[in-house]
Amino acid sequence: SIGGKRFSRYFYPGQHNNAFRFHVAANYDALVKAAATAVEPANLQTGKVAQLVNLGTTVPQVKLDLRYASVNNCFGKPLYPVAKAYASTEVATALTQVARTLAQDGYGLLIWEAYRPWSASKLASDLLPAANKNMLASPSQGDIHNTGLAVDVSLYDLKTGAPLNMISDYDEISPRQYSKYPGGTTEQRNLRAYLQKVMHQHGFTISAMEWWHFTLGDGKGYSHLNLPLASLS
Repeated sequence: SIGGKRFSRYFYPGQHNNAFRFHVAANYDALVKAAATAVEPANLQTGKVAQLVNLGTTVPQVKLDLRYASVNNCFGKPLYPVAKAYASTEVATALTQVARTLAQDGYGLLIWEAYRPWSASKLASDLLPAANKNMLASPSQGDIHNTGLAVDVSLYDLKTGAPLNMISDYDEISPRQYSKYPGGTTEQRNLRAYLQKVMHQHGFTISAMEWWHFTLGDGKGYSHLNLPLASLS
């Protein structure tokens, strides 16, 4: 109610930790098997091969909420069977610096997604309804997460351990996902800007489409990996 007038608020799908869901019509189990046996295009296998390390054990005070290893994601199905967060050694080093900077202000790093095997990206593409296929890179192009150079992150309170109330939830398919979305509260916009500033200070490129998505450098010249997460110790 403003100035004696009442306005209706529009709630985008996915708000309040209520994950947006695609209507997945295809046979999930069949697609999982097909993705696991699919052959990655040869052109994606060229370039520098990142050495993957466990972010959960190398980045100080990091918390993991790996949505794609659970049903709490836009598909309502896991993309891979184990909850592990791996990335390149360079990313791990940069995130360690990020975590130390955040800690000075009482914040910790929350990781939603890191390295994603090519087969998991293919499964994600296959699960998308036909009308939404353009929302993800095609398996023939590969996803930047396949290189080990990209992470999806947020913030949590070091004192309480609770995730912070950011401007949107992860994978909230709405205008709130954009890095320059002007809405939300002043605190939410400040937290988003703070996270982006700290990530940028330590070498990460900010995505214009998703405020939570960051790539170390530009990600060019790296091979798209297809190592199953279950095989990484």
